Amino acid sequence: MSHFKIDILTPSSIIAKNLEASSIIVPTERGEINILPQHTHLMTKLEAGVLRLESSGNKVDTFCVTNGICKILKEKVIILTTAGEHQNDIDLERAKKALEKSKSKLTSDTTLSDSEREKYVRKYLRAEVRIKIAKNR
Repeated sequence: MSHFKIDILTPSSIIAKNLEASSIIVPTERGEINILPQHTHLMTKLEAGVLRLESSGNKVDTFCVTNGICKILKEKVIILTTAGEHQNDIDLERAKKALEKSKSKLTSDTTLSDSEREKYVRKYLRAEVRIKIAKNR
C-alpha cells in the first residue's frame, strides 16, 4: 500500500479527517519523524511544530500542532493535539500579537507561577510555529 489515512483532532474540533497521505513529517518531543506506509505501530508525544503531509500528486499540506499524541496503527495515523490549524486558517497578525503578548509576559518583572510560565512558553512556541507557517504559504 502506498498511502494511509490521517486524522488531526483537537478537544474542540476536527482539523482533518481521513486525509490520504503518502508521507507525514511529525514534530515529536525527540525530534521530527517521517511516517511512511507500513510504518511500525507507534505512540509518541507531540511537540509544538510543523506537521507536513504529502499526498498523491506531491501535494503538500502544512498544519500547526502543539502538544499532544501521535498514534500510528497499520494504515491509520491519529494526531491528538491540544491546538492545531491548517496553514490556510492561520491569521498572521493574530499570531504576531500572540507572540508579543507571551514574550511580554515571560520577560516582565511580574513573578509568574510555574504553571503560568509553562502556559506562556507554550503560547510563545505556538505563535512562532504559526508565524513560520503563515510566512511560507
